Amino acid sequence: MKRFLALICSAVLVCLTVSCDTKEEKERTKRYLKQAKENAAEYVLEKYGVEAKVMDAEIEREDGLFGSDPGNDAYISMRYDDKIFTVYIAGDEKTTDGKDDYQQEEIMAAVFEDIKGSVSGAPDKALVCNRYDNDRQYLLCGEYFDGDNLSDIFEEDNTGVIAEYTDGTDLSAFTSAELPDYISETGWCTFVSYNTKDVYEKLGEERYAEFYYADENKMYKLGAYIDTAYTLMNDEENNYTINKGKVGEISYAVSGGYDPSAVSIEKTSPAPPSKWDGKGIVDGYFVSDAYSVTYMGAESDEDVYVYFPKSEVSYNETKAPDLAEAHTYQGKWHYNISGSVYETGDYYTVKVWSVLRSDYQDYYIALMTS
Repeated sequence: MKRFLALICSAVLVCLTVSCDTKEEKERTKRYLKQAKENAAEYVLEKYGVEAKVMDAEIEREDGLFGSDPGNDAYISMRYDDKIFTVYIAGDEKTTDGKDDYQQEEIMAAVFEDIKGSVSGAPDKALVCNRYDNDRQYLLCGEYFDGDNLSDIFEEDNTGVIAEYTDGTDLSAFTSAELPDYISETGWCTFVSYNTKDVYEKLGEERYAEFYYADENKMYKLGAYIDTAYTLMNDEENNYTINKGKVGEISYAVSGGYDPSAVSIEKTSPAPPSKWDGKGIVDGYFVSDAYSVTYMGAESDEDVYVYFPKSEVSYNETKAPDLAEAHTYQGKWHYNISGSVYETGDYYTVKVWSVLRSDYQDYYIALMTS
């Protein structure tokens, strides 16, 4: 029954987001894609002097009241020789006013060299992007890159840089003065220093989603892998030092760079899983040990992030775990299920905040599923 309901809900969600376009919308999308393909071919010929082949086309979708609606612009996948690239262009009119990532590799290589020449410590990789979706990151430019106009490129669409280090570079005191001017003046950036060499394999491409316009929460979600980081966003600079504590195989950190010794985490015995029935889960069972979390400082607005190694969590191929929380308030036990569990490489990261409230007592957590 549960599986049946889940399938029904999934079908409704798909219907709301994509597949239930009206007949008129489907016909319009077909016309727009045809025009966008023609526009893209003319655009590439005009900008680069090459005749590229259209491989695929997808209409851009815009958020609506009940999901998403087909828009006027399209992503056109193209090939020239052995090079595959994307053109973003309108389909509701005939035009050669578009953007593309044909020169993405050249632009990123130039930015990488500039960063190496101005920043203390060379990154392992520098990704330049100005648009992100669930599938990939784009560097879509209308401007032609001539090798000497990175400032013009970065003025387009909030273009920014994600730079990653695995050599122990300390970014805790990094400032915008170390950046190339075109980044500090016109863009945004996220610089991250990992504590392991194999982080690319552990996190894969998912890390770029987290670092696109990164904030503190995104940094600490990946805190099991990160030592220090720096962000520049809308002229606001932030440095992060993620100090981690550990108990057994469980590591944890307090946001704001707080000393983890202010938090005590110990293995404990939880109440029966039935205590959480009707609190966001039914017939649940624990897939991890339970840990009491005690904050020994003054009441704070900071968050505690706990990193559960997947090797310590019972495997469930059908459902990711939820966070089961328990605490006493005015002498009475309260049980809650939270969806704030993030899968990050080899870890399940959980974010807890109520532990830092002085009126919450006997607080403990565990991972649970149904």
